[in-house]
Amino acid sequence: MSRGSTVQKANTVVLFDGVCKLCNGSINWIIDHDPQSLIRYLPLQSAAGRALAERAGLDPDVLSTMVAIREGRVMLRSTAALHIATRIRSPMAPVARVLLVIPAVLRDVGYRLLARSRYAVFGKLDACRMPTPDVESRFLDPDDVAGAFRVAGLSGSQGDRVASGQDAAGVPRASAG
Repeated sequence: MSRGSTVQKANTVVLFDGVCKLCNGSINWIIDHDPQSLIRYLPLQSAAGRALAERAGLDPDVLSTMVAIREGRVMLRSTAALHIATRIRSPMAPVARVLLVIPAVLRDVGYRLLARSRYAVFGKLDACRMPTPDVESRFLDPDDVAGAFRVAGLSGSQGDRVASGQDAAGVPRASAG
């Protein structure tokens, strides 16, 4: 299976900081607990990751937020992490379901503290990870914006406009060049 291909039931895309050691460790843990391959991954530093982050209303240059997008629903920070834990075969799934009852504003206090110190505590990689052949199919093509929008449930006119360089209103964006 090639990197850009998707399994029919894979409908959650996780955006993560591709150079963060903690984030990469978390992705490895999720992959190990996702035998059904329900989740696909994109580094926030990729073209497709940046486009999805923008669509979620985030600044694509701010890498401190984990994002999960499932069937068009955008989840951030602790909500994203807990949602992922409930989707996979995780021993933490029952705890995650209970924690989701706590308002996100309270849960995210701890998340934000960890996000701010993650490089200092866990370190930083020199470049985004390259998936090994055994997990390559779980990573979306970092340059296929339209494909990432489809898997995340953001296909259609708005996703296609973002993928083609237009804003949500259909107006062409200024190039960064």
